[in-house]
Amino acid sequence: MPAESVDAIVMNGERGEQRSYTLATEDRPYRRLVERMSEGAALVGADGLIVYANDRLASLFGVPLERLLGGPFSDWLDEPERASFIEQVVAGRSGHSEHTARRLDGTAMPVLVGMSAPEESSGSLRSLIVTDLSQQKAQQQQVHRLNVKLTDQLAELQRINSDLEEAERLLTHQTLHDPLTGLPNRTLFLDRLEQSLAATPRTGDPVTVFFIDLDAFKQVNDTLGHTAGDRLLQEVAERLSAVVGPNDTVARSAGDEFFVLTVGPISGLPVALPDRLLGALHQPALRVGDVTVTASIGLAVSYEGVAPEQLLREADAAMYHAKRAGGARWERFGLRLRDEMRHRRTAELQLRKALAGGGVRVLYQRVVDLADGRPVGAEALVRLRRSHGGLRRSHGSLLSPTKFIPTAEESGLVLPLGQQVLERACEQPLRWEHTSGHPWYVSVNVSPRQLAEADLVAEVSAALAAAALPADQLRLEITESALLNVSPRVLTILNELRALGIRIGVDDFGTGYASMAYVRHLPLDFIKIDQSFVFGMDHDVHDLAMVEATLTLSHRLGLESVAEGIETEAQWHQLRDLGCDAGQGFLFARPTSSRLVCAEQPAVGTSGR
Repeated sequence: MPAESVDAIVMNGERGEQRSYTLATEDRPYRRLVERMSEGAALVGADGLIVYANDRLASLFGVPLERLLGGPFSDWLDEPERASFIEQVVAGRSGHSEHTARRLDGTAMPVLVGMSAPEESSGSLRSLIVTDLSQQKAQQQQVHRLNVKLTDQLAELQRINSDLEEAERLLTHQTLHDPLTGLPNRTLFLDRLEQSLAATPRTGDPVTVFFIDLDAFKQVNDTLGHTAGDRLLQEVAERLSAVVGPNDTVARSAGDEFFVLTVGPISGLPVALPDRLLGALHQPALRVGDVTVTASIGLAVSYEGVAPEQLLREADAAMYHAKRAGGARWERFGLRLRDEMRHRRTAELQLRKALAGGGVRVLYQRVVDLADGRPVGAEALVRLRRSHGGLRRSHGSLLSPTKFIPTAEESGLVLPLGQQVLERACEQPLRWEHTSGHPWYVSVNVSPRQLAEADLVAEVSAALAAAALPADQLRLEITESALLNVSPRVLTILNELRALGIRIGVDDFGTGYASMAYVRHLPLDFIKIDQSFVFGMDHDVHDLAMVEATLTLSHRLGLESVAEGIETEAQWHQLRDLGCDAGQGFLFARPTSSRLVCAEQPAVGTSGR
């Protein structure tokens, strides 16, 4: 072997043969470089035996370097991969291939084996560069796991986003639709109405709004319960939807109020739309238990410059006109209704100003014991001051209840108005008692809307407590019409008021033309005979008969009787002889301020008949 060469002798353990290979001395720098490599390096012969290996390769396989030399490199690969590797070595093909190697302890290790084809200077030797891919594979697996996790998270995010979109769609639908009937609600209806009105100048098509309100619906809820009322509303929605056109809108506002919006003419063959809507609700009849429900419909047609809310208010006004005319019909908003609506708006404005600016005045009319004319109490009567550039305080400048109470009822302002009157009235009896030396009571009228909507028991209790007034010195008068179809809730309220010690009476008795039998089922303490019967009792046998029948009924039921509108001594004496307990009217005193109730003396004497 030449002196300038370095010999490498390898013993083939399997055959007991020695083979020698010579590395040129000029390869020594390469050899030193190989020894410092971070990858494993080896030289194998054409038979795949390891002729040379660096320490890094021995470290990778976990064996002493001597253990590697002379053995087949393929023995360190998984058995299924050995044949392909040996084929590559034999063929002397350069290239890279991934394999699974096995360390001495049997653990698997992914490796990348790069083989260089033999060069003439190295004879038949093949050089191998072995790179441990464990960390790279681990990183790849981690990246893969992260990718899988990210994919799962993206899928979850997409699902959440889809759920949010669906929730938003449902929320939008719920915001714009009535949950009971599924119809558009007032907000969506007004939006469609605004769009339709905006298109009118371009299309020339009129826009018509129908305001539909059920007659006697409250009776269904009060007598049969809200479940029955809900079923009825659903049926109404179905009937209305069945008779309108595909481009029309049926909506439910609140309670038993429905709207219909249509664009274009509303008349035509075979039946005009107002009649179709009315017929849909009446044929067959809407019946719930023993209650037959009809509908009142108001309609208003668009005109230049009208706003959506204004058109709806006009349809509402027409509906109320239909209801006041008996219900079960439709009315169209016209010039006459426009004038009425203007007057109502004026009255409502005056009422609001009066409530806010001290324009509510409470007068009191004395109630006397008809046996001797002695005052025992007074009825509180509300008035509004007229405003003519200032507030005049004479009685002649006051508006009577007939001018503003209907507007107060319709607008809901009767609730704050009634509360003001109640609070002021409760302050008076103890003052009168202090002045006169004997007890007084005050009588206050309660409107049907107060019974239906206000927390009347709490309001009355608060007014009594604020004035330190004993409950038996307060009387509440309820009109007969409000008691004809009394609901269980109203009956509970009346019983709770009586339990406080307050006396309850029916006002204007006889004007409702109802059976007197209903009185015995109500928690009443007194009956007030309407002044229309008192006025006619001395010349009309029918009025006299009504007075006599009422007094007989009150005596039989143990109720106190009070007559209104007594203007002559003859009326006084006749009522006293018939057994009427108390009375009020111009004969005894006109409505006056609180401070004059005790000062004013009766206009007549108290001597015999």
